[in-house]
Amino acid sequence: MCLPRADAELARRLLVAAPWIEIHGDLVLLDPRGTERIHGEPAGLFAALRAALAPERARGMALASRRLTAELAARHGVRLGRRRGGGASRSEASGSPENPESPRHDEAAYDTALLIPPGDEALFLSRLPLQVLEIPPRLAKRWAPLGLETLGDLAALPAASVETRYGAEGLALHRLARGLDERSLCPEAPRDALCVEHACAHPVDRLPQLEPLLAEACARLASALTQLGEGALKLVLRLQLDAPEGAPSEQRVQSFELRLPEAETRAALLLDLLCQQLTQQAPPRAVLGFALRVAQSGAQAVHQNALFSEVSRDASRRREALARAGELLGAQAVQPLTSRAEHLPERRWAHAERVKASRGPAQGGTRGGGRAGERGSTRAASGARVPESAASTRVRPADAHSPLVLRQHEPPENLVPLLAGGQLVGFRWGARQLDIERLSPPRRLEGGWWSEHPWARDEYELLTCDGALYRVGRDLRARRWLLLGELD
Repeated sequence: MCLPRADAELARRLLVAAPWIEIHGDLVLLDPRGTERIHGEPAGLFAALRAALAPERARGMALASRRLTAELAARHGVRLGRRRGGGASRSEASGSPENPESPRHDEAAYDTALLIPPGDEALFLSRLPLQVLEIPPRLAKRWAPLGLETLGDLAALPAASVETRYGAEGLALHRLARGLDERSLCPEAPRDALCVEHACAHPVDRLPQLEPLLAEACARLASALTQLGEGALKLVLRLQLDAPEGAPSEQRVQSFELRLPEAETRAALLLDLLCQQLTQQAPPRAVLGFALRVAQSGAQAVHQNALFSEVSRDASRRREALARAGELLGAQAVQPLTSRAEHLPERRWAHAERVKASRGPAQGGTRGGGRAGERGSTRAASGARVPESAASTRVRPADAHSPLVLRQHEPPENLVPLLAGGQLVGFRWGARQLDIERLSPPRRLEGGWWSEHPWARDEYELLTCDGALYRVGRDLRARRWLLLGELD
């Protein structure tokens, strides 16, 4: 389904008609399997989707057995589905597209619904222009002399010849043009309401007594927002006042609205701003309880100092943290590391003892406050400096006979997280299931903060119960899990 605009809250209305949805801007993919007894024929499903969006209207709807076919049919349904308005759509009944030339953007054609029967995907896609696929520029340049104009022209080429001349990338596009899309739906995880309610044990008539309760509520909301990779843009505080029975609602309830210029997750800052508003507009009566709700949230802002500064420059705090980790996990679990001049994360770190044995004792002071990457030296995990020549020395891995090789998935493939009792226990990758035996700590990677399309994700190494190694990532902006590659 193609919505009139990119609005996640509008898209979530469709959950009343289908249990699983995947949101991509103004495009929403649904899995209606299991709802046949509720909606009946496809026309009933389309009617339920229209009712869920009312009074808004979708720009296009389509039902197909393949992901790409449904997406393109929804996006280009106005052009392909109707050239004449009025009444029920012929495309809903037959599923055969009409002549796509000279589209009419009249009121009747705005809510087009297409039904593509299984097996007719290639026929439907054959009339679409080749530009609807995301073709890499280098491949589009090689295809230009062939005179390919539609997906049907591309699908008519022999698959073996396409693979020989254009490789796996060209063969993947050739399969999409034939309607052979095996990608599954990656549903959006249901999100709980970001609201904290508290009932006071006794009426509170002073701000110092109310402040600790608000601090706990702000901390809980900040933790929930951080897990979603978002921050608060608008908070609403609703106070329940100690008013006599029968008093009007404006005397029993007082509301405050806090708007923030950018997404924020710092609980201390949210508490200070709320206390300032309560100081300026003191409640006229004692407070019996309150509800703090995140009315609007957004992606967290990425600052330059968050990318390059250290987590902590205090060496004593680092030593204390390492000592606590050693007490919990054992002395052998905490070992000093030093960085090496490698761009691959698998080979970026080496044991400091091995570097010291190969190059001799490290030289340099322990004065804090220097920048990581300072000219002539690199910073070790313990806070000391190691000469650049020692840090860049190649150190053999623990098992030199079986080095790890990362086979990246381009583009990354979607994973569906599997939860048991609120804990992550595995992933579903297409028809396969990856059961988690061990999951490494996350590596936070961010980039593109200087452009219009910043990105941020946490990367993990995943060991399955059958001994396979994978690299997975959690996209913090799209809130989805991705399979980045396999470690052999």
